[in-house]
Amino acid sequence: MNICEHLPFKDGQFDLVWSSRTVHHLFDQLAGVKELRRVLKPGGRLALREGGLRSRFLPNDIGLGHPGLEDRLDAAFEVWFHTHVRGGEGVVAYPFGWIQLLRDAGLTNVTARSFMLEVLPPLQTLEVEFMTNPPRRWVESEERRGFIADEDADAILKLIDRNDSRYAFNRPDIHYMEGVTFFLGPLKLA
Repeated sequence: MNICEHLPFKDGQFDLVWSSRTVHHLFDQLAGVKELRRVLKPGGRLALREGGLRSRFLPNDIGLGHPGLEDRLDAAFEVWFHTHVRGGEGVVAYPFGWIQLLRDAGLTNVTARSFMLEVLPPLQTLEVEFMTNPPRRWVESEERRGFIADEDADAILKLIDRNDSRYAFNRPDIHYMEGVTFFLGPLKLA
């Protein structure tokens, strides 16, 4: 049993329940959010961090392969995600967005707020490691590697190789951007 199918708490125990980047992994997202709602006190709030805009940090034309590498990686991610995460056996499809999911789970007056995270050079070591992880997964994961073209894999390998003259983090034009979205749904007072 998945822990989100039955949280080890009594009904109506919390004023606030926070979930960050978890619900999209559940086999049944609606059932998972209903379980999160179950442990809320009347008038309590569910805060959910999901969705948003995927990160970007490269200019469109990086001088390697065809322009638009990050666009192609975004498209490959959608196919991979819906094949390996949301397309598995036992997954319950939910064909609506996060706001409707919270409404269908019994929350009212659902709102959303997005924030833009931006980082510019000079970059700290932890920032470089954080930014390198997503492209690295495309070339180091057997499961993901088949979803991108060889030319894009070669470009990624050059971009993340500290010893290559095309190492992305030697560029002065790196501009990391990521949209982070929070959804808030209060539970009606009894």
